[in-house]
Amino acid sequence: MQIKEIKSSDNHLIKHLTKIRKDRKYRYDEGKVLLVGNKMVYENAPFLSYSIVITTKDLPTQIDLTSSLVIRTTTAIMKKITGLESPEELAAVAPMPSFKSLEGFSSLLIIDEIQDPGNLGTLFRTALAFGFKGIILTKNTCDPFNEKALRAAKGATFHVPFTWMDIEEITAFIEKNEITPYVAHMKGQNINEASFKKPFALIMSNEGQGIQEWSQKLAIPLSIPLNQKSESLNVAIAGSIIMFIMTRE
Repeated sequence: MQIKEIKSSDNHLIKHLTKIRKDRKYRYDEGKVLLVGNKMVYENAPFLSYSIVITTKDLPTQIDLTSSLVIRTTTAIMKKITGLESPEELAAVAPMPSFKSLEGFSSLLIIDEIQDPGNLGTLFRTALAFGFKGIILTKNTCDPFNEKALRAAKGATFHVPFTWMDIEEITAFIEKNEITPYVAHMKGQNINEASFKKPFALIMSNEGQGIQEWSQKLAIPLSIPLNQKSESLNVAIAGSIIMFIMTRE
């Protein structure tokens, strides 16, 4: 363990940490993710090897710091690193998990061009909670390592295998693995009356554009029955309800 005291926001390490958080290309080039907050850092410590731990207080004794660089800094600098007005005393840098093959998985979530990081993170969190085995992201989907997506996912990003595919790859993958695809659709079959054949995949579509032509052609549409006074549900809420129903048997 190496300890550095840093009290200048112009320090190159502080700039490096801030850029990991803010710059998607830099994040992927470095292969690093910034975790922010005590709970996030502590809960993922058994699964992740932190290369850098940042603290404004005492050294976190619950974390194995043997191979870490520990940066002790000020609250003002922690604000810059985390982008939060009232940050907790801990943040850490972890290696970006490698994208994994989803071959042979019985239940998949396909996230199609969802742009809001809060929605994306919530879908990751719910997929983990309800036992979905993996996630496929289409190419124009928000980055799951975005700071807001990470906060909403509550650590699920590191525990659910996921990968990126374009539409042609998804179609070929579904056909090759004999997966039954379903898609959330306002005019689909009432989900309470549907039966689900495994392996299956659930497609959740872009918040503004809704269901895309490719998924409409490929998948069985499912709808959630709503009160007539309600127009629609947020995509993360709808996805959570459908995933629960699909896996409750």
